Amino acid sequence: MTTQQTRECSDLYSLRKSIKPFSLVWYPTLDSTSTKAAQIVNDHLISLPFVVITDRQTAGRGRGLNTWESPPGVLTATFAVSTAHKYLPQHVPLLAGLAVREACQDLGASSAGLKWPNDVWADGLKVAGLLCERIHGVDLIGIGLNVCNRMEEMPVSIAGRSTTVSRMTGKTVSEKEALIAVAGRLATYLIDRMYSIEESLQSYSDHLVLMGRKIRINDPGISPGNISIEGYCEGIDKQGRLLLRNADGQHAIVAGRVNLVS
Repeated sequence: MTTQQTRECSDLYSLRKSIKPFSLVWYPTLDSTSTKAAQIVNDHLISLPFVVITDRQTAGRGRGLNTWESPPGVLTATFAVSTAHKYLPQHVPLLAGLAVREACQDLGASSAGLKWPNDVWADGLKVAGLLCERIHGVDLIGIGLNVCNRMEEMPVSIAGRSTTVSRMTGKTVSEKEALIAVAGRLATYLIDRMYSIEESLQSYSDHLVLMGRKIRINDPGISPGNISIEGYCEGIDKQGRLLLRNADGQHAIVAGRVNLVS
């Protein structure tokens, strides 16, 4: 074994100890961490909870038809947690978003906030995205967190709308540090269950960057043929739905693409 290989093995051993109770599954390259995590669950290969990470993701999935870009410096991970926590499926992305926001804060990025339903923002720029799925009694929580990546390596279409933890803190933060912080916060919400769902939803509302702002929601799914709706954000309800008010009254939004209206 070369000196470099010995160092890499030592780093992985140290990382595995730092993210307990999660087991670590690492690949240098993967098409998708979520696809690999689902395969592990289906084949009963590893006990829960675990996390799949990769240095390079080639075919990541975002919401809908969106792709998930993963240049160097982006933490690309999918956590697998038993649904024994008994949270509703629609609550999991909110709890996971809270965990990632608090992890950013732990790393020094105190301006991080939440954009319903599955993004973490800072100063109007995206720092993280989440994709949550529930299969066979397991919640898969896919996370793409911009840690120390260079914006010039991001696609032009998203580089101008994104930021990184390192930029927010003014210092270089490593993907290892970010993974440890995220794992710890996810364990707090979904394994240790240190907060009630009521407390968590209140915290989510407290850090909702959309609160009181005019927004447009495309494909809101509230009625057939309704392709968009505009109004002012009034927070979220107990089911985790986004509350929007316009001249027609208050609407509880289950899904959709949210954009700020200037």
